[in-house]
Amino acid sequence: MSRIAGRGRHLTVAVTAVLALAACMGMTASAQASTPAPAGPAWTAETAPVDAGNLYSEARLDDHTTWAVGTSFTTNAPLLLSRDDTNGQGWQEVPHPGGTSTNSWYSSVSASSAQDAWVAEGSTDSGNVPVHHWDGSTWQTTQAPVPKHVGNATLHLAAVSATDVWGAGWYWSDDGAGNQTLRGMLDHWDGSAWTSVALPAGADVANFTAVTATSANDVWAVGHSSADQPTVLHYDGSSWKQMTLPKAGLYGEIRGITVSGPNDVWAVGRVLTSETDSGHALAMHWNGSSWSRVKTPAEAGPLSSVAETPNGMLAVGLDHDQAKGIALYSTAGNMQMQTLPQVSGAPVQPAYVDAVGDRLTVVGSVAPAGADLPAPAVLTSRW
Repeated sequence: MSRIAGRGRHLTVAVTAVLALAACMGMTASAQASTPAPAGPAWTAETAPVDAGNLYSEARLDDHTTWAVGTSFTTNAPLLLSRDDTNGQGWQEVPHPGGTSTNSWYSSVSASSAQDAWVAEGSTDSGNVPVHHWDGSTWQTTQAPVPKHVGNATLHLAAVSATDVWGAGWYWSDDGAGNQTLRGMLDHWDGSAWTSVALPAGADVANFTAVTATSANDVWAVGHSSADQPTVLHYDGSSWKQMTLPKAGLYGEIRGITVSGPNDVWAVGRVLTSETDSGHALAMHWNGSSWSRVKTPAEAGPLSSVAETPNGMLAVGLDHDQAKGIALYSTAGNMQMQTLPQVSGAPVQPAYVDAVGDRLTVVGSVAPAGADLPAPAVLTSRW
């Protein structure tokens, strides 16, 4: 649900295990040193049926059906791709309710089942955000409210059920004097309508870049504050609370979050150490009582998304020079960085990673040499 963007106070759009003492791990330092690091995923590049575009989000609807959403640069309209693992046809572009929209995109897809899938469409005007629901046979278009705004507004989605869906995103406000400010917003679907949900008192959120939910009583939304610092909010079924985080450099933001349990939450993004810094990897971990920043390789750059796998946490993003796509994955005492394979001779720029069991899917874009526009990119693995 996200794009890697340049630093700026108006951001237009959102990794490893904690270093542990050997004694706490029940191992000696020499025992850790003698244990080889596990091999990273073996990635396969898959063909997308669109020549020009970008993919921002992905979701698995059932054991064999996967959706990926984004934008087509050829039609300048939203893009929905689907893959059925049982028919051998690979990724196919499929009809969708936003197909006739222009100057729009799909920012997020989330599903609780094959009969309950939700796709959020970016809004390029001062209206509400269209959110399309698939019940397994037909589409219904709903409207998520946006405070009075100018220009774009976007939601990222987390579907718990057909009667419980959260949207977290951003919009541009205008004070009437021409001063525009990026602000975060929360919306909730209760089975009959979307309603705007107020941020907790005192919360500072300029932008929500991702949201995830494990249940109706466990929802997480992440982004950055007006001071360009990472921010995490948690919903416990009754109220939202902004959590206390360690300061992350001069600037920073969180772009992705994954939850494997109440005492094991990972959030990843980017941290900048100076005004000219292009960005280093940022990884934070929640142990049930507090957040801590986790050391990442110096050559790792902005991270865009993170997922929990049977082998531990895995995040994707770019290296510090932003010249190649990378994956970071946790090991017993540190982390490993892996270069993602090139597609059509060019590096992948990953936007989102999803894991269902041992099956990994990464979506994003690639800009082959000589191409006028980037093309959608998909990598898969079993790990």
